[in-house]
Amino acid sequence: MVTKQLLRCLLLAGGLATLRLVAAEPVPAPRVVSPGELVRRLASPSEQEWQEARRQLLLLESEPPELLRATESSDPLQRERAANVLSKMAQSRADRVMNRAERYVNSGQIDLLVANSQMWTLATGEERLWMPAFELSERIAAKGKLQWPLGGKKASGVKGFVTWTDPTFVRTDEPFRPQARIGKGNRIPCHSVGIIAPEIESPNSIYKAFLVSRGIVRTRDNISQSVVIANGDVAGYTVTNAIIIADGDITITLATDTILIARGKINTAAATGSHLSVGETIKFRYPGMSPGDPNLGNTAKESETKHLGFLTFFELSRVGLEVTAKDKSLRIAKLTDGSPLRKAGVAVDDVIAKANGVFVTTAEELRRALRDAHRRSRREVDGNPRPAPGVARPHFRRKRTASAC
Repeated sequence: MVTKQLLRCLLLAGGLATLRLVAAEPVPAPRVVSPGELVRRLASPSEQEWQEARRQLLLLESEPPELLRATESSDPLQRERAANVLSKMAQSRADRVMNRAERYVNSGQIDLLVANSQMWTLATGEERLWMPAFELSERIAAKGKLQWPLGGKKASGVKGFVTWTDPTFVRTDEPFRPQARIGKGNRIPCHSVGIIAPEIESPNSIYKAFLVSRGIVRTRDNISQSVVIANGDVAGYTVTNAIIIADGDITITLATDTILIARGKINTAAATGSHLSVGETIKFRYPGMSPGDPNLGNTAKESETKHLGFLTFFELSRVGLEVTAKDKSLRIAKLTDGSPLRKAGVAVDDVIAKANGVFVTTAEELRRALRDAHRRSRREVDGNPRPAPGVARPHFRRKRTASAC
């Protein structure tokens, strides 16, 4: 039946453009097919039908239960096709997450990159899992004019790290607090390793290591030829030829040929030949020494918001928010017109009790809760199971026998 809807059609005749109104038939609404029906069609003998079902399943945000059950189907054809769809969905999900990580690298948002690591779904030994953090670290080394700590120019990137030190890679959802020596080889836990964890505390020195912590990093020993990126405080003894980035404070005894960047403070006895950049202040405990002493060869910058000209930490101002704290409660003092929180229904004078599922009573607790909003359940990412944390040798190198960490 012809409706009263009219379409404008442009006709060109003899170089003269004219408009004519033409009646149009209504477009029928597409028929909605349930996920269960799409999974059933995976067993269809019709190539066109099962391929279309596959295409529509890949558009879903998460795996339907029917698809998971189909991987154990008595029909080998449906079982094979369901497994293929699940594999493609997992890869697509990993691509989305790692693409976000790459955006954080490009924009220098290092603390958001670290918070985002909770969602990284690739297997522990896959090169791509480590690439964003390595890329950002190498950019930091170049901007800070520091020789790459993990093997120099000839050992750049994840593959260079693997060639240089033959590391073990560890990803865990529990704080990494190993014994002094572990494994069959009685090896030192934070030597020649890459670690992604909520917190890292080493009983020994940190050497030839690449550490990404969503919380603190702490050792009572030295840190050398390593990269440490933490969304909390970092504490150690002597630091040599290393990069340390902390969304918090850095407390050490001595730094030599090192890049230290902290959103908070740096507290050290002294430093030589190093780049020191903080959001607050730098304190040298050794009498008569100061960060800006030209004889020490340091570059020292305080009250920085953009470190090395590109590196930033998340601030409440990024979401157009100002708060005041009183009597263990937070009240919104200011909210810009374009703030995503205003669009979500938050208003000035509202009292904030929880953010991202965490009780908050100070502006700093709120900032960290919003920063960590990328975190999800240990076992879920976008409602789907993620690969189990573990210890692995990199998948992109030759196979060797090695003791587990």
